[in-house]
Amino acid sequence: MKRSKEAICISISLIIIAFCAGFVLTELLFSRDTGMFAEKAGNMSESGVADTGTMQPQSVKPGYSETTAPANAAEADNTAEAADGTVSADSAEGAGDTGPAAAVPYPEAPVSRLDSLESDINAILSGKSGIWDVYIEDIASGESISCTQNPPTDGKMISASIIKIFVMAAVYDQIDKGVLSEDEVYDDLYAMITVSDNDATNRLVEKLGGGDSAVGLGKVTAYANSVGCYYTQMLRLMLDWSDGLENYVSAKDCAKLLKMIYRGECVSSERSDEMLSLLLAQQKNEGLKWNIPEDVLVASKPGYISGVSIGDVGIVISENSYIICAICNSPASDDSAKQTISDISTAAYGFFTGAQS
Repeated sequence: MKRSKEAICISISLIIIAFCAGFVLTELLFSRDTGMFAEKAGNMSESGVADTGTMQPQSVKPGYSETTAPANAAEADNTAEAADGTVSADSAEGAGDTGPAAAVPYPEAPVSRLDSLESDINAILSGKSGIWDVYIEDIASGESISCTQNPPTDGKMISASIIKIFVMAAVYDQIDKGVLSEDEVYDDLYAMITVSDNDATNRLVEKLGGGDSAVGLGKVTAYANSVGCYYTQMLRLMLDWSDGLENYVSAKDCAKLLKMIYRGECVSSERSDEMLSLLLAQQKNEGLKWNIPEDVLVASKPGYISGVSIGDVGIVISENSYIICAICNSPASDDSAKQTISDISTAAYGFFTGAQS
């Protein structure tokens, strides 16, 4: 009986041991399978390859071939950052560990149709004394070039009579709002634009200010700024240097206003047409129209203060209409500045019409 009891106890112990061993073995097998599953999932997420060896769809950024496409999302992000010149904190931090990514060529910058004209204008300006600001825009495409020589640090050019196009626009703005009567101001507008009459300009500024010329000056500046011409300031009446002040524009500001006029967007379509008619009746010429055929329509406004500022801005209306604005401050001589403006205008006309000399 005693041996029988011992045998029973041993059997029970063996059953318990076997049960425990089986439990432990099951846990080990389950943990292994789970780890393998996780590892496979991780490999799939990094490489895009499933267990079967088939490749999952993977995007390729423009500019890359399939052989150089980033292998994972992190590499793709870092490559994109390298392409646009920015680097995230994460990619910068890891750069020392992984080494530089393979170089990817930058996409080539688009070639502008005006590149050759820009080269020609820069060649004309090269070595010229004085301060030059030139802006030319193809009205149809909106492509433009800006060329300078010894440019001012603040970007502002002494305007001479070119400021009068902004006086004209400000006056028409007040006419359109019913503040001024067109019958009352038209004669002065015509004289100011077509023959650059300074007295007519000063009368218009005073009328803009309701009899106060200082207020009128402020209204011209305010109007220019309201349409995005931020370098334009009218700080004195014409021929009034008593306070040592000047009037300012930039070539691009002038082009912006002229483009609005040409497109019927300055004040209103009707008022823009009236302004364009005045500019087309221009009788002055500081070089812009010297070599343009007489039958070509040019809506322009020159400016001239001897030894201080020589400029001419306008719209050349043809099959390929364009805007050209050229201003020189502190010219070596008035005649040389006018000749340079003529050379610039000749190059532009030849480029847009194919009449290259």
